[in-house]
Amino acid sequence: MRLWAGDDLLLPFSAVICLVVYYYIYEINQLLNLYKDAGGIWHEDRFRPLVTAIANVSMNLIMVQFWGIYGVLLSTVLSMMFVGMPWLFHNLFTTLFDRSQLRPYLSKLFKYTITAVVSSVIVLLICNFINFIAYF
Repeated sequence: MRLWAGDDLLLPFSAVICLVVYYYIYEINQLLNLYKDAGGIWHEDRFRPLVTAIANVSMNLIMVQFWGIYGVLLSTVLSMMFVGMPWLFHNLFTTLFDRSQLRPYLSKLFKYTITAVVSSVIVLLICNFINFIAYF
């Protein structure tokens, strides 16, 4: 990225971490949407995208003034995690799946998240030992 955009156009590493968190939450949301679409429960889920988008835009407009790109990413993650995903879990585990399967599913999802975080930290530590010097 330094070669392509230059040092002055790079995002800080903390913004990259925020983008990774956003992408992870987005993909988990896509997985849940896949179950919803395959189960055909569109009618029960018709207002969720609209309410999530309204919450996201509202928080974006407020938080961008204080934290810039971090506020946009944080508000998007928060709207997905606390508005969209609980609504989707409710729809899935009341109409499509048995409610008793919610706790084991969330437990596995939590374990996968911890595994992803631990493996990402290990890879980051290993990559910090590699010193790349470009000779151009």
